[in-house]
Amino acid sequence: NIYNTFEDEIIPAFYERNDAGIPEKWVQYMKNTIQKIAPEFTMHRMLNDYQQKFYNKLIERSDKLRDNDFEQVRLLSSWKRKMLRGWDSIEIVNVNLPDSSKRPLRLGEKFTAEIIVNVNELSASDIGIEVLFGNKVNDEVKTPTAIEEMNVAGIDGNIVSFFIELPTTQGGVFDYAIRMFPKHPLLP
Repeated sequence: NIYNTFEDEIIPAFYERNDAGIPEKWVQYMKNTIQKIAPEFTMHRMLNDYQQKFYNKLIERSDKLRDNDFEQVRLLSSWKRKMLRGWDSIEIVNVNLPDSSKRPLRLGEKFTAEIIVNVNELSASDIGIEVLFGNKVNDEVKTPTAIEEMNVAGIDGNIVSFFIELPTTQGGVFDYAIRMFPKHPLLP
């Protein structure tokens, strides 16, 4: 773990000094780190990442929306009107979540959750449900460390079952929150 790394490697390297008072192992460690990491932090790479993450996706979306005389814009607009009419009619039928207030999840245990929703006039593909993992402040996960979307596990008319099972892969104390959102392939 991190404490052993500090105790066995970092602290001895920092405090072991030569006759001139220079921590040679520590300096070499820093040089190696800079040599390995610095090429990853170039302006060219940062701009390329930004272009891939934002601009290219926006251009693709814009092209899709303009195709066939803006047919996708009309479909998206119609979907948004449907969502405005039907969003408030969504009902949570059943929630099966681990109670993290009684016992936190341990590293390696599975986080399992199921939420059953009556979508009424909407469809299962119109909504998504996500689990946000992170530290809770005032009953809200402020800065999620991981976000995982739940899968549709079953549909029976208007009743949709969402399910997720994940192993806990990070140590530490964390909690979770659930959020539901409108879902459409053309939303950014």
